[in-house]
Amino acid sequence: MQNEDLYLAPKSAGALSDSDELSLSEATLLHSYSRVIGFLGVMWLFLGTVLAGIPLMVARPPGHEFLPLEKMVFFGLSGLYLTGAVGLFMRPAWARYVGLGLCVLGLLSVLLAVNVVTLMLSSVGLYCLIKSPKLFGPNRMTHTELKIRKSRKR
Repeated sequence: MQNEDLYLAPKSAGALSDSDELSLSEATLLHSYSRVIGFLGVMWLFLGTVLAGIPLMVARPPGHEFLPLEKMVFFGLSGLYLTGAVGLFMRPAWARYVGLGLCVLGLLSVLLAVNVVTLMLSSVGLYCLIKSPKLFGPNRMTHTELKIRKSRKR
């Protein structure tokens, strides 16, 4: 028989072992990245909702209605941003790649119209998504777990 304590709670799938312990600076950085990624998800949720509403709510003069191709572009971008937002909230492995793609798309959209907010959000989001692979996937570290680790070390 193995030397296991039957009365201890089992480790969850996302829990890290003692060998994977983070330093205080790593936990603080990942916690900050997690906050930025959550904010980016909120902004993409807002943007996706606005993009879906534009062809439905904007009144255009007769004869100048939205073309079907224009509607498809608005709804397609809306679907991408809403998918990215849900992915950043749930944090499966694929969400990081979708987020990276949407950040690059945001950086490319600056070429069409100079938008400082989009440039800042996309560049900071791209940096945080590149630096934080531990926040995505089946063994991800949750925001709450990082907050607890950060407070426990102080």
